[in-house]
Amino acid sequence: MVVAKKKISNNLLSILLGFAILTSIVGILASMNILSPLTGAATQQNATVNLTVIGVSSCILSDSNINFSVPLVRLSSNKSDDPAVNDYHALENDGNTNLSITAWGATDLWGTTNNDNKWMIRCNNTQSGVCTSTYANVPNIVGSAVTVLDGLESEDTIDLVYLGVNVTVPNDEPSGIKGGFITYICTEI
Repeated sequence: MVVAKKKISNNLLSILLGFAILTSIVGILASMNILSPLTGAATQQNATVNLTVIGVSSCILSDSNINFSVPLVRLSSNKSDDPAVNDYHALENDGNTNLSITAWGATDLWGTTNNDNKWMIRCNNTQSGVCTSTYANVPNIVGSAVTVLDGLESEDTIDLVYLGVNVTVPNDEPSGIKGGFITYICTEI
């Protein structure tokens, strides 16, 4: 079987070549923004992206122990910021919102009284926010938590606060080792 070959006419070849040249010229002009009525071409170089980041209120105690190394007698006081003690709770904002820090006594420090003015707390030093620098009673009820700092920021270089305590041994407190728990509440502001 013999297959017949078809020849393409010169006229058809000329039309195809002309169409290819015309397509190339239109493409060049469009890329140079000379043909502005073309649709689908970007008219600006900048674009906008919108999103929402969810806020997380979170804090962590990087130093959670205050140890008074010198024993105390009844009615004597000691502050964690005294040079002999120099010990603090260090609290860090590890979330991404500004925080208000409140505190309350999750347990009583003393066996003979419910903290009263015998266990007090204050903000000693902060990298951001407004410290409550005067000592306030550590309340025993979560709903009565005392504010120790407002506006602790979340940026890594300014997200740390140091909190100190002041203890006074009650007159009738039995001897022995004492310990109590302070709960810090970090709330978004």
